[in-house]
Amino acid sequence: MDRLAQWLYEHKLTLNVSKSKFMLIGHPRKLNTLEEFTLTIKEKELVRVNSYKYLGVIINENLSWTDHLDYMKNKVSQKLGILQRIKHLLPRDTRELFVKAMVLPILH
Repeated sequence: MDRLAQWLYEHKLTLNVSKSKFMLIGHPRKLNTLEEFTLTIKEKELVRVNSYKYLGVIINENLSWTDHLDYMKNKVSQKLGILQRIKHLLPRDTRELFVKAMVLPILH
C-alpha cells in the first residue's frame, strides 16, 4: 500500500486516507478464520468494512446480493408506503405516474 501511495505521489495524485476503506472478499468460512486484520497507508490505519456502496450497487465481502437486495427492498417499500397513505387522495392515473416516477427508477 505504501508503494501505491508513493506511485500516486510521484504522479501528482493524492489518496485521501481518511476517506479510504478496505474490504476483504472471500468465502464466509475463510473470512471467519482470519484474525484481526489491519491495513495502513502512510502510518494511518484504514477502516475495514463488510459492505460498500459503489456506483449504486452494494458490494459485500462475500460477493452476495443480499445487502443490495435488502437496500432495494427497503427503498421500494418506503415509496410504496407513501403511496399507500395517500392513495385515497389520488386518481388512478396519478398513482400510476407515482409508481413510474418513484418506484420503477429504483428497480432499473
